[in-house]
Amino acid sequence: MKNHYFKTRFYAIALIAGFLLNACKEPDDIGLNIQPQGDMLNVEFSDTTSIEAYTVIDDSIITSSANLNLLGSIYDPIFGVVNASFATQLEPLSSNIHFGTNPVVDSMVLILAYNSYYGDTSVTSPPTVVKVYQLTGALPNNDSIYSNYAIQYDNNLELASYSFHPTPTTPYRIDTTNYAPQIRIRLNDNFAQSFINAADTNSTTGVYTSIAKFQEFLKGLYITTIPVTSISEGAICYFDLKKTQNASLVSRLNLYYHNSLDTIQLGFGVKLNSVKFNKFEHYNFNNASPLLKAQINGNKTLGDSLLYIQSMAGLSIKLKFPYLQNWYNKGKILINRAELVFSAEEIGTYLDDYYASTTLSLPGNDTLSHLYFLIDYYSSSFGGTYDKTKKEYHFNITRQIQSFLYNNNHKTGLYLTVSGRAVNASRVVIKGRHKNNNNFPGRLRLNLTYTKLY
Repeated sequence: MKNHYFKTRFYAIALIAGFLLNACKEPDDIGLNIQPQGDMLNVEFSDTTSIEAYTVIDDSIITSSANLNLLGSIYDPIFGVVNASFATQLEPLSSNIHFGTNPVVDSMVLILAYNSYYGDTSVTSPPTVVKVYQLTGALPNNDSIYSNYAIQYDNNLELASYSFHPTPTTPYRIDTTNYAPQIRIRLNDNFAQSFINAADTNSTTGVYTSIAKFQEFLKGLYITTIPVTSISEGAICYFDLKKTQNASLVSRLNLYYHNSLDTIQLGFGVKLNSVKFNKFEHYNFNNASPLLKAQINGNKTLGDSLLYIQSMAGLSIKLKFPYLQNWYNKGKILINRAELVFSAEEIGTYLDDYYASTTLSLPGNDTLSHLYFLIDYYSSSFGGTYDKTKKEYHFNITRQIQSFLYNNNHKTGLYLTVSGRAVNASRVVIKGRHKNNNNFPGRLRLNLTYTKLY
């Protein structure tokens, strides 16, 4: 009876304290202000909780809902070679298409509007080499296309090969007008001519009479790059296929032609229901550093020293707290604050050349390896943003740790990955737990501030 009363009283205290903690205005408030003055001596701190952490290869990720499309290749001295490509459908940007009398192709140009980039864009580095192909198989009409989707195309039917040094911040100038930064790739004239040849004089049956008929004619384009072969070279560009300027799409496929009366431009682009997605290739990390390869090939103990995170369905970190229940077994405690701290490793990781991911994500990982939001996720103080001064990421997981303790569900663990990993090319090397040296600078740690309840 006495034990039942104590347990009920304890959970009531924990629940009330949880509400009070959520009401704190300052994110660094650790709950000390809710303690009676006489209980202040019961508040303690620990940063030595055992953490098991190691690097794993990501599963493929959904990229068909991504707002940006990535293109390029990087040979990272730590992570090896990664290549980013994309495929997209196109739709006519005008209706009632008629080519007139005696139409003749002048040129066809694929325009891609920059959003940003990652890597080396200097003119001293090797250029990015783009290849453009016509799809031979229709793209699936759904919102769940993964980054490893097998794209159907004929690599013998190359529409373009284009080399360039990325200039993502330089406006494109035509005469006296500046346009959004972009690349312009001229496609094969025979391919351009096929757009005119496909036109039917019968306006009720031609390929331009409906989106469905047009996409039977042109299933889409596959835009890819040649993998970089020199270490510490290459860049990945972020393109916005729906970017507009003056109410007109910037990214588009333009057909330029003339007929017996005029010179005309006909545009095709990505519209609301167009399917597009990113494809990422890491080549089994064959060119990665030996320590990274050894860790992802099964030597989990190496994660005690260094851990690796890479976007684009690359690498993530699995974390577990194998002895967390020992806190409960030692006596009743109330978690005032639980904060996971991850420090970026600078030495030998080329952090200056390949800047650290600006934001990391920390979902839970259940027994079926499904990811879920932590209890603290919706809190404004959850964290995950990179502190450039301290070179650290902090996550406030107070309520989740409290749940792990008293629901005994901590064995499933957590999963640290890049936030927005389908739309950026960043990576970072993280310092491990260093379990034999609690004084190691920047080691992975769980900062626990707690109150003993007697």
